[in-house]
Amino acid sequence: MKDIYTQEQYQKFLDRKKEKKEEGQSDSAQSSIDEEIKRRAEELEAENYDVAKQARMKLEASGTQQKDTTGRLKSQGEKLRNIKGEAIEVHEGAVKGAKITKDIKREGKLFGFHVPLIGKIKHLFSSDRKIEKEVEVEKERLKHKKNRSTERIQEISSDDEHFNQNSDDEVVKGEGMTNKELYKISNKLKEMNSEAEIQKSELKKQKGDIKKISKVNENSEQIMDRTTEELKKV
Repeated sequence: MKDIYTQEQYQKFLDRKKEKKEEGQSDSAQSSIDEEIKRRAEELEAENYDVAKQARMKLEASGTQQKDTTGRLKSQGEKLRNIKGEAIEVHEGAVKGAKITKDIKREGKLFGFHVPLIGKIKHLFSSDRKIEKEVEVEKERLKHKKNRSTERIQEISSDDEHFNQNSDDEVVKGEGMTNKELYKISNKLKEMNSEAEIQKSELKKQKGDIKKISKVNENSEQIMDRTTEELKKV
């Protein structure tokens, strides 16, 4: 309960009650005051509970939106990783095309079929397993990371199940319910912090993927431009 003054008065009420029990005394006037203190303390505790519950519900709504954002970020990251894989495949095809063009010139002879346009060179040669392996390794790494994140969130969520305040331990009636709401708020904040770290990591990784895609594409274009010029000489 947040009202310190009322809590102190309530504690005095408990102390007086204990003293009276020990001394066998009865004071109707003081008893009336004590009951008023008790009533007011319980009213304030009920107000505290409502405030805590509303705060927890708003926080959970924000947490749901945060998870949706994380889902969209992961989907975007998956698309970027696919694009990166395709860019690397094109680059490997360009390198192989350049090598074959050099072989043609060195041998001083042509293939027995029409040499395709440079834009189609990448389709001549099937990519080796290197790219597929790289993609699989990346997927496995993400799967492992996702499992660790899920375990962390489950660990935080399961803490709520361990919370249990005996009503006999309450200084003010209803205090246990308020404390449970505050406990849920604490756990939700921990969960949202973990989710924020996941988003931060995903954004950092996507930034790296975008840079790599740009660099690989630029290099591929340079190789294919040179190969085009070489093919014109064949």
